Amino acid sequence: MSTLAHALVQIVGERYVSTDADVLAGRTIDHTGRYLGTASILIRPGTAEEVAEILKVCKEHSQAVTTQGGRTSMVAGTVSEHDDVLLSTERLTEIGPIDTVERRVRAGSGVTLAALQQAAAKENLQFGVDIGSRDSATLGGMASTNAGACVRCATETCANKSSEFKSHCPMVQSWSATAMFVPTTQATT
Repeated sequence: MSTLAHALVQIVGERYVSTDADVLAGRTIDHTGRYLGTASILIRPGTAEEVAEILKVCKEHSQAVTTQGGRTSMVAGTVSEHDDVLLSTERLTEIGPIDTVERRVRAGSGVTLAALQQAAAKENLQFGVDIGSRDSATLGGMASTNAGACVRCATETCANKSSEFKSHCPMVQSWSATAMFVPTTQATT
């Protein structure tokens, strides 16, 4: 195990770090099959604090990081280029309580669109976006690629979690997001 991989294991635990070539191979190609990248490590953090620590360690090792959500995008934005560390948002799936008055919720960037839609429906609300890949598309990926049309989402970057890291990760988007909802319309007779 490399020094970097060992340092990352210290953050999230061995279960959430993989250097297995077969695992990495399935995550270094886009859906079109036209873009193929390389990666050295896959890491799956479970909190924004872990994300901040991972990025700090990768910076110390001069290691590029490619973030991956549901990997449903057709623009090859999640294909790693330089033997990157792949940072998966698949464990960042917490959905906070829905504020039905303000019509907002705080949700992790790994939350799928379908999970958010289901949570909203329980409160007679709906999220204003729906796309065919709803079961696997994640909020973080949708926000970073502007998928599903222009929707206003207030995002919290990892810079807010670690002031030391602020100048080093200005492009990090939506480790958690506040989503806006609209009331579910009901037919009247």
